[in-house]
Amino acid sequence: MSRYEVRVHQRFFDRLDIQLTEERGPNGEASRTDFLALDLPAIIETVATRFDELPLIDPEHTDFRITTTGATLVPAVTIVAQLADGIVYLTDVRIDYEAPWD
Repeated sequence: MSRYEVRVHQRFFDRLDIQLTEERGPNGEASRTDFLALDLPAIIETVATRFDELPLIDPEHTDFRITTTGATLVPAVTIVAQLADGIVYLTDVRIDYEAPWD
């Protein structure tokens, strides 16, 4: 089993900034800092150890993978990861407070 180095691309942070604010929401929604501190480390671990097993976004572009999971603070989060020069970059994030399995 390969273990990849994982880095978070600036585009990921830009997308996260659109979805989460600095402050917690009125209904207990996570703040950016909450997500980065509590949910992102487990997601990074999954991507680092399971990148090769994650679903392809497009069969013609095997360097891009996707994962959707539940997290501690958000019901569902989808992450796009790209392998480049042996390093996996988290390039996109989508947080969904209405998980499809609810």
